[in-house]
Amino acid sequence: MTINHYKFGLIEIDGEEYTEDLIITPKGIKMNWRRQRGHALLPGDLQLVLEEHQPKRLVVGTGKFGLVKITPKMRREAIQRNVELIAAKTEKAAQIYNESDAEHTVAAFHLNC
Repeated sequence: MTINHYKFGLIEIDGEEYTEDLIITPKGIKMNWRRQRGHALLPGDLQLVLEEHQPKRLVVGTGKFGLVKITPKMRREAIQRNVELIAAKTEKAAQIYNESDAEHTVAAFHLNC
């Protein structure tokens, strides 16, 4: 999959537009991604995806202004799973995802703030 474009509240992937937070996995897109505590990323927010796909890399788009924060618990979870965790504002995270090996990467994108 290729992220063609991102702007506040909208991401285009392979020509399709999405307006809600989402997760990209090697098998497809999981739409309407929600976090337990809004702008704090906890291990439970991605646990099922990480278990199912066992990625080598996790890319997190933290929003246009970077308001989603990676909690220490999430960082520890990534280390325990031997997953490289990369968090960046969503525009940069989209670039990083496009440069990643999609077969071994999971990406979670917050599209707004």
